[in-house]
Amino acid sequence: MRAKATGLTTYQDLTVVCGPWERDTDDSNPITNPSLIVAVLSPRTEPYDHTEKLGHYQGIPSLRACILVAHDRREMEVHARAADGEPWVRASHGPGRKGR
Repeated sequence: MRAKATGLTTYQDLTVVCGPWERDTDDSNPITNPSLIVAVLSPRTEPYDHTEKLGHYQGIPSLRACILVAHDRREMEVHARAADGEPWVRASHGPGRKGR
């Protein structure tokens, strides 16, 4: 997957595309129009995934949601594009949590 605006190319654990795939003009391998990205975090990259990399993802016009899954606990964060004018909404899910 490539974020065209920033040039970042990544390999997620799961990428969903709604509709036809759009490919990068410089490299036909990465898609440029993901609707959903799911990434299992690793200990080494977790801080980067929550900050800079997430910022790259949020600049993708087709992206509706990004789910970051913890590698060491039963927890995930859902970052979703809001319909009410706010650009993104974050919710954390795990044992005893209901979308805070």
